[in-house]
Amino acid sequence: MSIVSIPFLWDYLANGGSLKHVRALPELAIITSRFFQTYLVSDLVLGYIYYRPSITMLMGWIHHPLYVIIVELSIRRSWFQLFCLTASMEIPTFVLGISTLFPQLRCDSLFAVCFFMTRILLHIVLGILPLHLLWFMKCIKRFICRARRTIPVPHPPSVTGNLTPRPSLSLRNYNSQDHPSKLSIASWPLT
Repeated sequence: MSIVSIPFLWDYLANGGSLKHVRALPELAIITSRFFQTYLVSDLVLGYIYYRPSITMLMGWIHHPLYVIIVELSIRRSWFQLFCLTASMEIPTFVLGISTLFPQLRCDSLFAVCFFMTRILLHIVLGILPLHLLWFMKCIKRFICRARRTIPVPHPPSVTGNLTPRPSLSLRNYNSQDHPSKLSIASWPLT
């Protein structure tokens, strides 16, 4: 999928970032677009059967059908080359998939770099950033939240034999919305 984006990216970069000069290449672009639609539908079907917990509401049940529609619109309006231009954004998905199939090849740094380069930096260049920036910000917020949250550990008895009271987790430090079972679209910030 990402390899197909090379001629479209080349046209875009070679012409100073002009979308007008990206060749259509309809045979390649339409086949690639249809392949991607098929992948999205099959991912949902197989995910429902084999890895249901991994298919979340936003990342699966909303994201996949929405992209099937976006790709269909790009084909019907003859914008398919613009969709193929952004196909390089699937490089992080490939890296993630390989690490799932072959855990010994997992490289979080490679995934993070690929994600930043294709889904943040490329979006800045193309001017279509919001969704991936929202996901990236949510990811960072979760890192910070996990780092702040500590599990109370009992302290050993003091020299005098008295027990030191252990710190308790207050409601001020705990947000039930951060619990994985509570995550939903409703918990995503809108701003």
